[in-house]
Amino acid sequence: MTQGDLAALVGFSVAQISRLEQDARLPDLASVADAFIPALALQDEPHLAQRLLELAALARGERPPAAVTLTRTVHTTIVEEEITNASHLPEPSTGLVGRAAELESICARLAESPGRLLTLTGPPGVGKTRLALAAAGRLRSLYRDGAWFVSLAAIDDVELVASAITASLGLATATTRPPALRLVEELRRKELLLVLDNVEQVTDCAPFLAELLQSCPGLRILATSTAPLRLRAEQRYRVPPLGLAPSVDLFLHHAHAVDPDFVLTPERAGAVAEICLHLDGLPLAIELAAARMDILDPHTMLERIRERRLAVLADGSSDLPAHQRSLRTAIERSYGLLNHDEQRLFRALGVFVGGWRMDAVVALGSDGQMLRSLLNKSLVHRAPVDRDEQRFQMLPILCEFALEKLVAAGEEISVRRQHAHFYLAFAVCASEANAAGSQELWLDRLEHEHDNLRAAMRWLIAHDPPSAQRLGGALREFWYTRGHFLEGRRLLQQALAASAAPTVARGHALLAAARFAHAQDEYPLALRLIDESLSILRQSDDRAGCAEALRTGGWIVHSMGESSRAMAMFEEALALSQSLDDLGLIADLHISIAQVHVLDGDSVRFDEARQAFELGLRLATQLGRQESAAYALFGLASLAYMSGDNLAAIRFGEDALGIFQALGSRRNQPLALLLIGEAEMLLGELDAAQAHAQAALAIYVDLAIPWGEASAQRVIGQIERMAGNLGQAHLSLNRSLDLSWQIRDDRGTSIDLAEIAGIALAQSQPERAGMLLGAAFKQFDSPPNFLAPDHRQTYTQLAADVRIALGEAQFAQIWEAGQALSLEDAVRLAGVSP
Repeated sequence: MTQGDLAALVGFSVAQISRLEQDARLPDLASVADAFIPALALQDEPHLAQRLLELAALARGERPPAAVTLTRTVHTTIVEEEITNASHLPEPSTGLVGRAAELESICARLAESPGRLLTLTGPPGVGKTRLALAAAGRLRSLYRDGAWFVSLAAIDDVELVASAITASLGLATATTRPPALRLVEELRRKELLLVLDNVEQVTDCAPFLAELLQSCPGLRILATSTAPLRLRAEQRYRVPPLGLAPSVDLFLHHAHAVDPDFVLTPERAGAVAEICLHLDGLPLAIELAAARMDILDPHTMLERIRERRLAVLADGSSDLPAHQRSLRTAIERSYGLLNHDEQRLFRALGVFVGGWRMDAVVALGSDGQMLRSLLNKSLVHRAPVDRDEQRFQMLPILCEFALEKLVAAGEEISVRRQHAHFYLAFAVCASEANAAGSQELWLDRLEHEHDNLRAAMRWLIAHDPPSAQRLGGALREFWYTRGHFLEGRRLLQQALAASAAPTVARGHALLAAARFAHAQDEYPLALRLIDESLSILRQSDDRAGCAEALRTGGWIVHSMGESSRAMAMFEEALALSQSLDDLGLIADLHISIAQVHVLDGDSVRFDEARQAFELGLRLATQLGRQESAAYALFGLASLAYMSGDNLAAIRFGEDALGIFQALGSRRNQPLALLLIGEAEMLLGELDAAQAHAQAALAIYVDLAIPWGEASAQRVIGQIERMAGNLGQAHLSLNRSLDLSWQIRDDRGTSIDLAEIAGIALAQSQPERAGMLLGAAFKQFDSPPNFLAPDHRQTYTQLAADVRIALGEAQFAQIWEAGQALSLEDAVRLAGVSP
């Protein structure tokens, strides 16, 4: 129609029609009903007429009409027909909380679905029925014959489904015709929305529903079920658990229902939030827990939920369906619908923590088809995909139920043994793959499985200590790279205490424990552990293990100030690695030897160190050993820094940092961050230097590494001193000095003394500055030469300034006194109590 055509039919001017189309004028409902609906031939399509009237009312800000009287014009005969919009939905006893987005999505999909069937799936208690009722209530006005609710919760015979629907629709039952035929005849000319609740018990009725949809073009079905119906016409919507904020809102809603005076105080807020997290965001579980707020406070409720969730979540409202009055009953109902093999797998899956991959299910003696069945029945769900690897999960509440069933079936020990040995094999495979390359991939896989690895380790410690030691050794590089020092040390200590047999597995567990002790600056303990490890590995003729232990031992003794002993251990390890043709370990040892030359300031051997770093980098790159390549780049950055080339130090440092970050190497990232910050500081880029140093400090504090925290505080203090912020500089340097002295880091202690001397001179205390500098230079002038050229120049100039401030004679006297101080007395003079 043109505007003129429509204007002629409704008796409007063309200008009036134009203003309507341009929203310059709003239509009144009477005109729409009396003129536009007949003109647009909508008398025979009442649901469209109703929708047009609703839109017109909404545009005017008015309430849409509940029922409409249409005038049908056939030639000159006028017939009055009243279209009523019926509703046969149970009235919800509570409001819908936190589901606005889900409701919008469900309504849109149901209205637009070409197959006219939408199934809401999800685990027991997730709120499928409540959402279905809300969606039906919103959409019922679009259907001439309304929306109807049919509960199938009590039906377990597929032959009774048609009868149940017929009865719910109020159709006459005194007939000889089959209920299915009677239903088709009745619905063929109807336009209605049928809500079928709890279909999971009778999913075999799917062919009947398909036939019903095909025979009744005005019918749409909204079903709720833990399992899909698997029809071509079916659209599926998985109802997710509630997020934390809506979970808390729902908890408060139900808590107020039993205790109107319940208030979410700051003291209660944390407990309520944790309750909701423990209940997995399941609305039924939250409702059952909140209903006890009249007799329990949130903290007591939380303690009971932590102990046994399912025991607490019972005694729901009497007007709830029987299967929803306790969460255990709701889950038991779904469990009872599984066949024998599905129940066995469901029980076994309870031992997994944080999810699993398909190969873990196969290791339990099951297969993908069985897992898919549990997935379809909403007892298992897919986890977010990472690196194209599919993982699966089970809600913790379902895990608790599964474990109860596992114990009751007498299967716990055998299943936990299978679980533990699967993850032992997985960790060993990851360790071997990590050594051969693909480090980022395997580190991420181990991180995803970390909860399962913890569970496996705990079980093995209690039931199979040698295997626990083997698992701990296999996880060494993962725990170290990702910074799980405290946890790794605790579990290794337990595994080592559980069995003292001098096996190869114990030797590698001791090696791992030594490495973590060294990482956290416990050098004497680390040395004792590595000595025992070496003894066992030598006796076992594990040459590769010996080479690894010697490399770790070399770094331990170097940290204790024994550079020549460290070099000897590195050289022995290198010879072993070459005899084994282990190119990866050869690369690591070239890098280690070169790094010692740099750390000790052995400038005569800097060219040799550069060649070793470059060789190590080439080998590591060829082998795909990303972490080794990053160590080589960090070594080149350190070499540039010690040579006074700060721009090159930043460039190499950033390259190393990029790899460490990609690997998630929390232990090594702050090394690169701090080196970059020091180089930026010496170039005068103080803001950038501060940012890098603060980032390094945060990681070191989190990992509880005193040496690292001291180093970061020292750089921050230096930056603050250069910026003229003497008070803040003094605080940071005092913290650094305290930590350095505690771990007996003489090099760090002497640098801190020199920096504090600079503050003392700036505060007009030249005598104190001279004493501190004298004590510091006593270390600086003793080999090895560990100071970077720029720092040595800074402290030499500082000494010259003190000389000028005191005069030659007094300076010589104070300098000599400072050199005579023990390091402990110098620390006390600086303001720190040793």
